[in-house]
Amino acid sequence: MYTIQLDVDGVLAGFTEAFLHLASVYYPEAAKVDPQSQTSFGECGGINLWDERTWDLLKSTPWWWCSLHPLVFGDEFVRIAKLCRWAKVYFVTNRMHEVISPTEQTAAWLRIRGVPHPNVVCMQDKGLAAEMLGTSFSLEDRLENAEAIDGAMGYVEASYLLDRPYNQGRPYMYRVPTVAAFLDIVEAAL
Repeated sequence: MYTIQLDVDGVLAGFTEAFLHLASVYYPEAAKVDPQSQTSFGECGGINLWDERTWDLLKSTPWWWCSLHPLVFGDEFVRIAKLCRWAKVYFVTNRMHEVISPTEQTAAWLRIRGVPHPNVVCMQDKGLAAEMLGTSFSLEDRLENAEAIDGAMGYVEASYLLDRPYNQGRPYMYRVPTVAAFLDIVEAAL
């Protein structure tokens, strides 16, 4: 049985848009930034995505992670739910929160979108997660995470990077233009 590792933020959920909205509490100019202008992982339109005050607010806002808009819609979530029947699917994300468990929030977010029993793993080291889970296929949007997963998987053609403006620069990474394209590859292998 295959093990699939899917990232959540930047792949399935729109983190940047929601973070910019939250950051506008401290930085009013953040409300005017287009999330599509993100050209590096830690910065979008002059707003630092690692801003400590904004992260403190995020971590204390109940159910914040459940408020994120999906980046994919109905058909992809139906396909992911079906995939969960044929393979071990893990949603591996580096989320934090001080009020409600980020694992609980992520699982609720996925259930709302039709994934009935999601396996959620919250950890920073995505390569270690791939090693522990015995990952067969993975999809990430952050280059550093994709490289760590690729290394943990033995540099096979099963670690994919969702093509984004902020993760360019490594021509040797396997890239897919959409989540649907990644699902096509995994489904063909099953």
